[in-house]
Amino acid sequence: MPSENGSQSLLGLEQWVASICCDARSAKCTTIGLVGGSRQGSDRRVTDALAKQLSNGLNAAAPDLHLLVVRLDVEQANLSVRFGNRDEQLPTISSSPLGRWSIVEIPMPFAPKESWTLDQLSRWLPEWKREFGVILIDLGAMHLAPSRSVGRLCDGCYVVLGPDSCASSDWILQHIAWHERAGTQVLGTLISTFERAA
Repeated sequence: MPSENGSQSLLGLEQWVASICCDARSAKCTTIGLVGGSRQGSDRRVTDALAKQLSNGLNAAAPDLHLLVVRLDVEQANLSVRFGNRDEQLPTISSSPLGRWSIVEIPMPFAPKESWTLDQLSRWLPEWKREFGVILIDLGAMHLAPSRSVGRLCDGCYVVLGPDSCASSDWILQHIAWHERAGTQVLGTLISTFERAA
């Protein structure tokens, strides 16, 4: 959590899971954003590892609350991508093959004008909040506009560092400041040390 002087705290994984589970029990839905602290964004395996820990924590603390992981697909997206003629409909949510949570991928093209999916996401989130107790949004790399635009729709965001090299601390602090100016509440920093398969 932010300290009195505005600096960001460094959270252990167990502390982070416990904090979100506590928030989720007292709210209808908690929406958490993960902001990648490098120019490439977070490794997908990092998001999966965090989702697994969070899902396990929710299952133990509040088994009636379900987790949805939303991935903003900035890499693959382009301006011609659409969900067919179903722009007004919710995108398909599927069960994760990795654990007890659901997942949805949203193409998030970045261009001089606002993405059509960004406009739709602000309509889709309230629908998902009726069904899920926690929504974890992988916001991608912190220097890209979608992470700020969608980050402000979250109850709080965490900067994810590691396991690979991150940007300089000055670069990260500058982008945290830009996120906060855009209305994103940055609550802390998570250090990722996911284990690679042997």
